[in-house]
Amino acid sequence: MNAQEIKFGAKGGVNFASFGGDAEDVDGRTSFHVGALAEFVISENFSFQPELLYSSLGASQEESFEGITFESTTKLDYLTIPLMAKYYVADGFSLEGGPVVGFLISANSEFEGGGESAEEDVSDIYKGLDFGLGFGAAYRLESGLGFSARFGNC
Repeated sequence: MNAQEIKFGAKGGVNFASFGGDAEDVDGRTSFHVGALAEFVISENFSFQPELLYSSLGASQEESFEGITFESTTKLDYLTIPLMAKYYVADGFSLEGGPVVGFLISANSEFEGGGESAEEDVSDIYKGLDFGLGFGAAYRLESGLGFSARFGNC
């Protein structure tokens, strides 16, 4: 029986987030994620990689009414747990996909317009628990430094 190899690491990067649905004139929010991962090597080409990430998401919107421009920005903070299956198609290069569970930590909206500004806790509008799928590609150098791009709907 072969011993299973486990690799641990830190992860950080940029998020490009937005809201789906019928919302008009919604701009995405660029933010970040940071956390840790463990990669369990199952075979030469296959591994399982659970992650624990703090992820900042949201969107912004601008509207005009009677000559006054109103801007709002919604900031959502999540603790996410991606559970990625990784298939290595070439040395260091992998395709990954799997479920993502997100726990809402905070949700705030900031409003500006007509010389006024306000901030509001909007946590009660959003689900406290979110499920989605993530998929992408990754490349790891021999030094252990890795790069990845992933799309997810959580």
